[in-house]
This record gives sequence, structure tokens and C-alpha cells, in this order.
Amino acid sequence: MTQQVDSRRLLAALSIAALFAALLGAPALGQASDDPSSGSAQEAQVGSQRDSSDRTQAIVHIEHADPESVANVVRVFGVHALAHPEVGVITIEGPRKRVEAARAAAVELDRPPAPTKSIQVVAYVLDASKTAELAGGVPEDLGAVAGQLRQIFGYRGVELIDTLAIRVLDGGAGQVTGTLPASAGRPAMPYTLGFNGAKVIQGETAGSSSVRLTGFAFNARTSGLPSESGESPQGLESVSRLVTDLEVRAGQKAVVGKAATAGEREGLIVVVVATVLE
Repeated sequence: MTQQVDSRRLLAALSIAALFAALLGAPALGQASDDPSSGSAQEAQVGSQRDSSDRTQAIVHIEHADPESVANVVRVFGVHALAHPEVGVITIEGPRKRVEAARAAAVELDRPPAPTKSIQVVAYVLDASKTAELAGGVPEDLGAVAGQLRQIFGYRGVELIDTLAIRVLDGGAGQVTGTLPASAGRPAMPYTLGFNGAKVIQGETAGSSSVRLTGFAFNARTSGLPSESGESPQGLESVSRLVTDLEVRAGQKAVVGKAATAGEREGLIVVVVATVLE
């Protein structure tokens, strides 16, 4: 009788232990040695719990860059990234270390764009003559250029007709049109000055940059009289057509070229100064 009671108590204890084991996710007593896969299943469950606890989320504010572009880039870290351009943020989710790396990359990508430099191109249009003094002369800052023209080309007179200026962003094209004022012995002249591109070329040392002008062109013509029908002017004559590519040191004056003209004057001379503005 005593042995039968003890057996019943033992069976009840084993049943209660098996119930707790089932509730706690552990293998039931007496089954661990019978089920060879119980060990790997338990390890997988522990690993899943560890992976879940290692995951995290992050919100990164994007002020300068495009949120969609930043999200596309940080996905290479193996994280889930979503862009929210309407509020200027991206959300990142994944394993903690990968999220930290992706977040650091997003912050690095969100740098303000480098300031775009601008270029100011100033063209001095000079009249020159080997036979006559020109009353207008040149300002002091063009004195050295006028002196070189007299010495090298034998000009007797050099006169500043007009100063033309164009300002563009680095890499941009520019054009200006107008009319050069009349001077003694020369009528007013419509003109066009421009270039297809102005690009800053950085030098090896600070302050040694230059500006490359591609497709630089200057055109001027004498004024003609309208025809009898009034449809087109008569007697229009091209005075100058300079078309060239050139590179000038920033801030220095460079003689672009000279074009012959009809009449007693020898031609127009164009001097260019290009300045890089931060």
C-alpha cells in the first residue's frame, strides 16, 4: 500500500514538472535524452532572443542632402532605411552596430554643398592708331598695357572706348550686348561680347588660379543708314570679330586680340581681366 502511494506521488510530481517545462519553453523531463534536436532548438530560440534584443532604430535629420539619396546609400550597411522628405528625416532599423555605422554615414553625407564660385569678366575695348594721337587716352590702371602696345606695335595713340562686364557662376556662359559710344573719327558701334564657358582652374599654390574662357567672341560693326524700303540697314561693315579660347591668370590683364577695320584707324583691341569671386 505504501509503495503504491509513493508511485502515485512520483507520477504527479513528474507531471507538474513537465507542465512547467512546457510553459517555460524548456524540454520536458525525461525527453532531453530521447529528442536529439531539442538542444539545437533551444539554442535557436536563445539566438533569436539575442538578435531581437540587439536590434535598434534611429532617426537622422537631413538638412542639406536629399533624404531619398541618403537612404539609398546607407542601405549598403544591411539596414532597413526609409526616407521621409516631408519632414526631412530618414529612419534606420537593424542590428545595433549596423545602425550606428549607417547613422554615422548619413550624418557625413548631409554636408552643406560647397559654395559655388563666381567669375567676373571685364573687357576693355581700346581704339588704337599708328598715325594720330587719340584724345581720350586710357585710365591709370591701363597705362602699362597702353605702353606695351605703343612699344611692341608702334601705336601712336591708344584710347579706351568702353568697359564691358559679365558675371557668371563657375562653368557658366555669359553674353552682353550694347553700343560702343562714338569717338572722334569713329561712329557708334553695336557690339556683342560673350563666351560659351568660364571655368576656374586651380593652381598648385594659393592665389595662382586662372580662368579658362571657351568660345570667347567679340563682334562690333559700324552703324549704317537704313535702306529706302526701311527693311534693312545699308553700309553695315564688320569692324571686329574675335573668336578664340584663352586662359588668363586671375586678376591679370591679358590682351585678347586686334581686328583690322576700314578707315584711318588700325583696329580695336580687347583687353580682358577675369576675377574669381568667392
